[in-house]
Amino acid sequence: MALYTDTDFSRKLKPAMLRVGRRVYFRTLQVTEALDLDQPTDDEITPAEAATRGPRA
Repeated sequence: MALYTDTDFSRKLKPAMLRVGRRVYFRTLQVTEALDLDQPTDDEITPAEAATRGPRA
């Protein structure tokens, strides 16, 4: 997916882009909002945490 095309997805992500020279960085909070991702609450486990914890006892 190219962000230079005029699509709904690219219009959501372009404000999160930050260019530094040739490099392109993305502001993670704005990407989360653009993708409509929910932030985990304090009692929820993220997939990354679940992968490092291993099986439940």
